[in-house]
Order: sequence, then structure tokens, then C-alpha cells
Amino acid sequence: MSSIVQAIPLENASLTSMSTTISDIETNGDYNYNGKYEVKTSSYYSDDTLGFNAFNNDDKYWECDNINNPNDIQGTRSYPSYTQKSYSGTTPSSYLGGGADNNNNKWFTRVGPNENKTEIEGEWIQIKLPTPIYLSKYLLRTPTFQAINTFPVKFTLVGSNNGDQWDYIDQQLVNDLPSQNEPEKMFAVTSYNKYSYFRLIVTELYTGNHKLRLNMIKIYGTPILNDVEVNTETFINLNRSMECSVKKYNKKTEKGLEGADFYRPTYSNYNNPIIENKKIKNKMVNKENNLLGLERTAAEDVLLYTGIFTGVFITGLFIHNMIKR
Repeated sequence: MSSIVQAIPLENASLTSMSTTISDIETNGDYNYNGKYEVKTSSYYSDDTLGFNAFNNDDKYWECDNINNPNDIQGTRSYPSYTQKSYSGTTPSSYLGGGADNNNNKWFTRVGPNENKTEIEGEWIQIKLPTPIYLSKYLLRTPTFQAINTFPVKFTLVGSNNGDQWDYIDQQLVNDLPSQNEPEKMFAVTSYNKYSYFRLIVTELYTGNHKLRLNMIKIYGTPILNDVEVNTETFINLNRSMECSVKKYNKKTEKGLEGADFYRPTYSNYNNPIIENKKIKNKMVNKENNLLGLERTAAEDVLLYTGIFTGVFITGLFIHNMIKR
């Protein structure tokens, strides 16, 4: 029986490039670590800060591109040079994009069903795991800092099984930021769809910070849905969290979270057991009422016919006595 596993970073191996094949890790229950790990990012600052660094447990990190990048050699990147800071650095430090003509270096991720997609802005990093999982929690860590907090303030996590169509999984507006010596946080989620692709989209940084750096992303999950404990109280909490999520807002700017809050596809394919139980109970009550109705009707008919027979009998006796007289 499978249990929750740490899918990435790998405990006994490391990613060495944006596409790394692992072949010698022992399988953990139903979860197979072996296969190809593919990392992609919206942009990158240098060859020393490529995206795969964020999925290893060390001091290296991924850094998105930025203005006046000395590593930017014409023709070596698939997007135009950044002509402005990718994040404003003000309050809040919102995502701006690279500033190129026609927004060719401003990144959007389209999330949701085809007929109702939401575009979420922000630099992003994604990984494709060799074995798809039901996500249970994830951890983010950024480099330590002295003055300006490096931890992202607003971000969205999405999932996919083809790297193109993305489903909303989680969105966070972090008010309680971690400390400078341990800038990391764990976030619990409940995913009822299995995904092999996970993408983190960062929309806002802390005031004064305009450089997005991610030191590590840990992903936990299970390949077996039955290992996720499901009960009616869980669904009640999910429903409440959905209601609360659309009411979240940034008190500093009075800006609500992006439209992805209104879309939770991971729960759309599953029946709510509370509602289903109510339906079953209603059907049983209706059936009982129908049976009781039939019983009442039969009893009423017996009483009616008995009354008529008794009346006729008494009337007959009365007439017979009158004739004798």
C-alpha cells in the first residue's frame, strides 16, 4: 500500500540539467522515481542559476532574468532582452515583465477549461515528474537574506498532464513571511486529480525585492488516491476554503487574488458525499411516506366499508322491528 512520498528533490540523486534521466533509485511502494525529469522556466539569469537548481537540496538556486543582464548574448535566448526590472520593487512588488515590445518577455499562464481560461501573470518554473501523483503538500525555500525578504508574497500552483492545459491547484497570499535564516514554508493541499506537471507562477514579491530566486521546491504526494483520507468533514472544509479563497485580498492594495480562485477543477468530477447522503435519505423518506400512504389508504377503506355495512345492518333491524309492530 502506497504512502505519501517526497517526489522531488530526490534523496539519493540530483538533477544535473534541465532534462535529467534517473535510473538507479529503488521504487518506493507504488511510486517509481526512475525516469526523465524535465524542468522549464519562463526565463533565467545565467547558466549558474538554471531552473533545475530549484529541485535539488543544496545552496544553488533558480533566478529569473532581469534588466541589464551581462549574461544575455544576442541569439542565445528564445525571448528578447529584459529592458526593465521583472518585478517593480515597490509596495507591493508586482510582476511587470521584461519590458520588450509586444510583451514578448512578459509571461502568462492560461489556467482553466477552454471556455473559461484565466491568464495568470508572473515568472514561472515547472517540472515534469516521471510518475504522476496526487499532490498533498509542497514546500518553497528561497536564499537567506539580510534586509529584503526573498520569499514570494503571491503565487499560484497549477498542474497538468501534457504541459499545455493547466488546472488550478493552489493560490497563496503570504502575510506571515518566514525569517531571514530559514526562508521556507510548507503548504498543504488536497488534489483529487493526478498530475505529472507542476508549475509555480509568482505574481508578487516582498517590498523592495525585484529579483525572483527560488532555492528549493519540495513536492509531496501519492500515486494512489485511496491513501488520501477522505471524509465528510474534509469536504466541508474544502467547500469552506473555496468560499474563503475568493474573499481573500491584499489589504495593502485592496486587490483581490486572480480569477483562478474561482476555478477548482480538482473537485468538479467528484460527488459531495454530504449532498449524496441527503439525496439518499430523502429518497428513503419519500419511499417510506409512500408506503405509509398506501397503508393509510387501505385502513381508511376498511373503516369506510365497515361503517357502511354496520349502518345498513342497523337500519335493516330497525325496519324489521317496525314491521312486526
